[in-house]
Amino acid sequence: MGAGLVAWVGGMGMAGQALVAHRIPIGHPPEPRSSRAPEPLPSPHAPVETSRPISATLPVPSPAATPDAEPPLRLQVPAIQLDAPVIPVGLTTMREGEQEWITWEPPDAFAAGWLITSAYPGQPGNVVLIGHHNIYGKVFANLYRLHPGDLVRLETRQRTYVYQVEAVHILPEKGQPLEVRQRNLRWVLPTPDERLTLVTCWPAHTNTHRLIVVARPVKP
Repeated sequence: MGAGLVAWVGGMGMAGQALVAHRIPIGHPPEPRSSRAPEPLPSPHAPVETSRPISATLPVPSPAATPDAEPPLRLQVPAIQLDAPVIPVGLTTMREGEQEWITWEPPDAFAAGWLITSAYPGQPGNVVLIGHHNIYGKVFANLYRLHPGDLVRLETRQRTYVYQVEAVHILPEKGQPLEVRQRNLRWVLPTPDERLTLVTCWPAHTNTHRLIVVARPVKP
């Protein structure tokens, strides 16, 4: 997948990239609906869209974490038999001409990557996990099979947080105009509400779209 301004890049997997040298505010939030891919989902159920996208402009400060905040260590999604470790994913800076980029990469192993710039589980904000879907263990290979109502468990050292899938978004990315890729990027930015966002590419043979799963916490 080719690179894009204020967007994400990836080869046969998924990576993230945000332009920082020339920040471009996003004036309007994306509409709460999916843009379906040309090929049908290999699932009998269509994605249901109810999530509220992030409405703030770039950049957005992350909510302050409480002293007892802990990073996620394990991800479990029973509906797709997923049980995988979670490891922190850091940021690196790249430069191309006069433009400077902040880039992150999913783990090159069977593991989900927790963006260290995102929220901690149980804290206000957006907990963002990214992963490959067709290389390096294919940790998110079956993410497209999730439906609203499916449960996701995220373990830290001391406790397990339970989330319920609210929406599955399939968004065109490759070759799209800048404003479309800006709207896609919003889903991994900080939020004032508590949520979990899982991100990968789709489909496996072209990586032309972003697959984004949004889940909300299930309170005891």
